Amino acid sequence: MDLGAPQHVRVNAQFTLTGSPTTVSASIEGSLDGVNWEAFADYSNAPGKSYMGNEAETLICTKLRMNLKTLTGGTSPTVSALMATVDPRTFT
Repeated sequence: MDLGAPQHVRVNAQFTLTGSPTTVSASIEGSLDGVNWEAFADYSNAPGKSYMGNEAETLICTKLRMNLKTLTGGTSPTVSALMATVDPRTFT
C-alpha cells in the first residue's frame, strides 16, 4: 500500500484462514523507501482458528505491506488478508 508521503498511521489487520492450516504466521511491515522493510506487528494462529487479527503500533512510513511468512498443514490452506489504516492524531 503506497501512502505517498510519510504518514503517521495506526494499522489494523484481519486474516481469514481456510483449509484448517496448522501454522500461519504473518507480519505487517512498513518502509520509508520501498526497499528496506521493518516488521512492526507479528501475527500467528492457534491450530483450528479461522481468524486472526490485531491492532499494530503507530508508525511513520510511506509504504505498508502484509508478509505471509508461514502457511503449513491442513487441506489446501488459504489466507485472505485485509488491512486498514487510520491517522491516530484524529482521535482524542
